Amino acid sequence: MPKGCSRSIRLFGRDLKSWLRRDGWGFLPQEYSDWAAGGCWLLARALHEWIGKPSELWAIYSEVGSDVLRPDRIPQHVVLRIGDCFLDGDGASTEKQLLDRWEKIESLRDPELRPADIAELEELMMECPIGPMKDLKRGLEQTFGASFKDR
Repeated sequence: MPKGCSRSIRLFGRDLKSWLRRDGWGFLPQEYSDWAAGGCWLLARALHEWIGKPSELWAIYSEVGSDVLRPDRIPQHVVLRIGDCFLDGDGASTEKQLLDRWEKIESLRDPELRPADIAELEELMMECPIGPMKDLKRGLEQTFGASFKDR
C-alpha cells in the first residue's frame, strides 16, 4: 500500500478498486473501454462531487499522443487528489507510484502530474457526461455512504 497516503485513504482506494471491478461496470458508458481509458474523467468527477473539498481534480500530462498541430503536453489521465494521495480506478497511489505506473505501463514519456484545467479536459478529451457522472456518484453514496466523511 502507498506509504504517503493515510490509512483511511489507502483502505478506501482498495475498496473502490474492488467495487469498480465488481459492480462499477454498469456505470461506465459504452463509449468508454474502462476506468483508465475515458472512464477516468467520469470517475474523478464523480469522486470529486461525492467527496467535495479538500479533493481536487488533477491530470497526468504527457507529449505522447499530442497532436502534430498542438505539440504541447496534453492530459492523458484524470485523477482525484486528496492531500498527498491520488485516487483513480486502480485505487490510492502516491504521486511517484502513479507517475511510475503511467510511465511504465502506459508508456507515457516524462509524465507530469498537475491540477487539471477543466476547459482543457473538455476540449481535448471530451465532455464529462453529466447523467452517468451523477449515477456513479449515487452508486458511490449507496456503496460507501452519503459522504466520504462517513467512512
